Amino acid sequence: MENNYEWLPHLDNSIPISAYGYKLCIYTIALEGWRRGLKVKFFNVYRKEKGQTKLTVRFSLTSKNTEHTFAVSRGDLVNKQAISVCVDKDLTKKYLSKAGVDVPLGKSFTHTDSDEVIIKYFESLNFPVVLKPTDAGGGKGVITNINSVEDLKQALLHVRTDLNYKNVILERYIVGEDHRVYVIGNRVIGVYKRIPANVIGDGKRTISELIDAKNNLRKKNPYLAGRLIKKDKEMENFMNLKGLSLEDIPKVNERVFVREKGSLSAGGEPIDVTDQIPQKAKDTAIAAAKAIPNLPQCAVDMIIEKDTGIGFVNEVNSKPQISNHLYPVEGKARDIPKAIIDYYFPETIEEGFRNDLIYFDFDSILPPLRNGQVQEITYPSLEKEDFIIKKIEMTGSFKKIKYKKMLKKQALNLKLHGFIKGNANNITIVISGKKDNIKKFIAELRKYFSSDVTFKELEWRKPVKAGFEVVQDKVVSAKKNNKEIEDIKRKYELIENSTFWKITKPVRVIADSFKSSGKKK
Repeated sequence: MENNYEWLPHLDNSIPISAYGYKLCIYTIALEGWRRGLKVKFFNVYRKEKGQTKLTVRFSLTSKNTEHTFAVSRGDLVNKQAISVCVDKDLTKKYLSKAGVDVPLGKSFTHTDSDEVIIKYFESLNFPVVLKPTDAGGGKGVITNINSVEDLKQALLHVRTDLNYKNVILERYIVGEDHRVYVIGNRVIGVYKRIPANVIGDGKRTISELIDAKNNLRKKNPYLAGRLIKKDKEMENFMNLKGLSLEDIPKVNERVFVREKGSLSAGGEPIDVTDQIPQKAKDTAIAAAKAIPNLPQCAVDMIIEKDTGIGFVNEVNSKPQISNHLYPVEGKARDIPKAIIDYYFPETIEEGFRNDLIYFDFDSILPPLRNGQVQEITYPSLEKEDFIIKKIEMTGSFKKIKYKKMLKKQALNLKLHGFIKGNANNITIVISGKKDNIKKFIAELRKYFSSDVTFKELEWRKPVKAGFEVVQDKVVSAKKNNKEIEDIKRKYELIENSTFWKITKPVRVIADSFKSSGKKK
């Protein structure tokens, strides 16, 4: 199975595992700003939600004259009014309709409207409908292509009773493809369509085997790694209706859908179509963003009708997940973080500085913030000078030399980033920073080590983590752990063989008997 995507090269080897999934939004925007020389600060915000106080991690970016704060992907130029409109789907629809933006025909109902009132409205229509909660996000509670009163009754029972969303919208079901369009500053930056979980046949493997192969690819996707295609009863039922089973072998290049819904958590896939969708659909997305006051950045969800190419807007999201634009399953990645920083910090465009040779740690940021141990953590801005990166390999005898701490101190004093790892015979150092400082560091290396040590300076193409790290050799670490275990064993053996331990044995036996009798009670 081939990879049919083109991801952003400057993010290769720059995403820590701790930033995978939903946190990619935060990390990639903060990283883009920091690499351009902005100061990044992560901090705690305590907010009330449904009567409970929740701790949320947010971040800010600061230049010489400007500071902007962000809640995930949403910057502070999106005001509270815009947020409140986007949260309420019914209110969003009113703003869009007033601005002449195409939206599906339909009607909203509140908790005071009975199911019978909703059913009566449905019976007056001559098209299939979609039922969705007024104030839910992420596609929760959305039921599509309802064609009968019986289906609508079941949908109402699920949404209004099981999920407890009393306020709902009933609107026309548009036959087309589901798209998300990212808009900022009246420009469309990226578009992807969501399709249900599927596999593409090779004429040899079963559907089950193809799912396994696709899951292996999803594990390499920083956003989809935790959203694998599950083989469950729902999948089997859907495939049975199509006359298929997991053991069938699809033809070469035949795409077989194994689920109905395009939800990414259910194995759905984002496919970049920025260059394929009609311009009139892009214009509709821009018009939708303009229709809501003070909304300079957003994602517009729309169904593009197959026959006409007209985009019908069904939702506007003021705090969208941008990771699917960065890591599509098919197509070209779109650099949404760049567009956001361009918009909020236009002065950085003119400066033209971005240091792609370095990334900051995320593993050490989130835990202390989320545990409430610290209120904020700041990464100072990078110096806006050209960095270079070097790999230095040294061969010789290093058994009696305690060099690692000394070299780390030297690197930090020279504001260099990278790591050192080695053993008794070989040392590898990868170092990034100003050219002059790296020269000084290498000169100190040659002074410190004897003349019988051989040096090699090599190219290194991957970015390094900010700071300087001593990488523990796995073999040494294992030996160290084993030594600690052996030391503990020896200590216990000494205690057990001691005169004191033998004398006090009767006392311990009595104490143990009390413990046992207490447990029985």
